[in-house]
Amino acid sequence: MRPMLCVLLVMATTACGPRELRITMNSDNNSGQTGFAVLVDRGNKGMTVTVETSAPDFNEKPQNAHIHEGDCGEVGMIRATLTPLDKLPASPDRYASTTEVGGVNFAMLSNGQWIINVHDARDNGIYVSCGEIPNP
Repeated sequence: MRPMLCVLLVMATTACGPRELRITMNSDNNSGQTGFAVLVDRGNKGMTVTVETSAPDFNEKPQNAHIHEGDCGEVGMIRATLTPLDKLPASPDRYASTTEVGGVNFAMLSNGQWIINVHDARDNGIYVSCGEIPNP
């Protein structure tokens, strides 16, 4: 009986897989750029962050993105720099990036308010898309 219990326990813990959060990226500063972000927990290794938005209509330069403390109304300190969003070859009307983030994990996100911001490629001080990260 005991070996069967161990097998069931292993099956139950491996079937769960990594935790994910999907957040909505809303247009900021009348940019019209909307989309989503997916955060995948990698435990003490951090997390994987994928951000995808509609493409800006003003140029084709990559757009910087960060994880900040705060909320979309009051942006705080940068906590992680994400890979700049660039045009998707298969979908030229979409911009995206995926980043392995080492310094931020789901346990940290449980404490406080956090956001993902995408910046205007022409002026890094202007935010074009923002998503508030819910506590996991």
